[in-house]
Amino acid sequence: MYQKKKIIIGFSLSDPVNQKAERGITRLILFINLFLRCDLLFLLPHNHLIPKFLSGYNVKYFKNDSSLFDFSRYSRIISSDTLSDEDILFAFNDTLGNGRKFNLGLQFFIYLSFAILFFNFPQKIHFCAPVDKDKDGIWISPYFFIGKIWFIKRLNFTNFRKLEALSNDSLKFKLQKWLKNGWRSSRITSLCKKRIKYRTLLLERSLISEEIIKKNVLRFSRSSFLRIINSFF
Repeated sequence: MYQKKKIIIGFSLSDPVNQKAERGITRLILFINLFLRCDLLFLLPHNHLIPKFLSGYNVKYFKNDSSLFDFSRYSRIISSDTLSDEDILFAFNDTLGNGRKFNLGLQFFIYLSFAILFFNFPQKIHFCAPVDKDKDGIWISPYFFIGKIWFIKRLNFTNFRKLEALSNDSLKFKLQKWLKNGWRSSRITSLCKKRIKYRTLLLERSLISEEIIKKNVLRFSRSSFLRIINSFF
């Protein structure tokens, strides 16, 4: 007999989801209802209309805070008083909400993640998310994540000042260089928003330690079969 869990789907969005993302979420709801059969709760930013495909479901609002883009909205979702430690949260930002990455490989990864977390097998996995790496390390790229609430509540989504004090100059220089030359929105983004983006990059790099990523995270990494499949289908 499995402990009763609730699944929460949190929309950390500035824009409504598009049709491709709607189809992906609708299929996820069907998967949950058929195989996991647990209560579903949807959390939306307070200024968003409830989309038609969520009609009849339990939908609540959270305060929309864009001070750190999707990171501050993630923090608001996690602080909701409707969440229990053993609940499972699937949260995503506009990258997924606009359907840009919502392809076949990602959908299978999401289904697999829910099954692992819901049935606690393997027990060491508490969090599932995209992972990126370079010669200096490995980090979570949280355009979406799925995890147990007790684990997610330990993560730092907002205290960038502490990280700025602790980060070495080499990392700061690398992030600033990427903002200038590597970020696709660099040329059309204001200086204020670039500062915010820099802060979220610091938070991203330190969200989960490399040791815990390797031990307790199901990784949607560039070299994984499902992520490769996702780039084609």
